Amino acid sequence: MAPMSNRKTTEGNVPYYPRVLIEHRTNSEEIAQMLSKYTSFTKGDILGVISALGEVIASELVAGHAVYLDGIGRFSPSLKLKDGVEPEQEHKEGHRNANSIEFHSINFRPSKELVNICNVKGELTRAKIHKSDPMNSTLEDRCHMALNYIKASGFLKVRDYVDLTGLSRNKASQELRDLKDAGFLGCRGGGSHVVYILPDTTK
Repeated sequence: MAPMSNRKTTEGNVPYYPRVLIEHRTNSEEIAQMLSKYTSFTKGDILGVISALGEVIASELVAGHAVYLDGIGRFSPSLKLKDGVEPEQEHKEGHRNANSIEFHSINFRPSKELVNICNVKGELTRAKIHKSDPMNSTLEDRCHMALNYIKASGFLKVRDYVDLTGLSRNKASQELRDLKDAGFLGCRGGGSHVVYILPDTTK
């Protein structure tokens, strides 16, 4: 259970809501290995299909199509203006052409079948969360916590960092920005939708 740090009940208590604790990120190699046990396809065959599937989904999204995979869910693209491009404003001349726009993210909505399968297969237990005490942890400690979380989950949100460190939301948000500016973290998105990822080591 995770606290909603920006909400309180009428009695002044912070309510807790259920959230999943990600303990492992299953990759394509592992998926292919599992599928090969239940089909006549080899692990290599399945990895090839997964790679081709990604290419086909991308082509369909670029063509302006939403993609629905039976039993899995729906993929649809979202767009944004490129960095440095000002948004159009009402009553002002000039229109943004396609060259000023890029793909921002891919939205995924699971099918009801997938959700139902998770409910049937899942046996939920309450995880024990060991929070850091901000008074007894250093910035270096918290940076390691953030990196380990991202390696396990793929990304980190501000609220995740609040839960991990015990910092206030404002302090956590500022600290994540500082870590990103220092090159310890990367990020995607912006504003309330920003998520932090591993830094790009190729730059």
